[in-house]
Amino acid sequence: MAVRLPRNLETLRKRLQKTLPARIARTVESYDCFAEEEAPHDAKGFAAHHSACKSAMAHADMLIKIAKWTEDKKEEPEKDDEVEKLLSEARKALSGLDKNDE
Repeated sequence: MAVRLPRNLETLRKRLQKTLPARIARTVESYDCFAEEEAPHDAKGFAAHHSACKSAMAHADMLIKIAKWTEDKKEEPEKDDEVEKLLSEARKALSGLDKNDE
């Protein structure tokens, strides 16, 4: 199966907004099923079982953080406008200095 790479972060963000909820649900469901199994009684098996549970929870946590990233899109065009305005004013001031030097 060929995977289409996103063209930019916004495309990736939109794709993840659609797919992450189901992935998170599957991850948590898988964790629940595995965690309900009785842990082995020997030390090695017990440690492996708990390590697997921690790994699944870390995976779910990371998916949730990524999901939050997809929702936390901050609108910043106003800041860009402010920066452009400041740059424009600075250019005018500098061009005025150049004229005064002549």
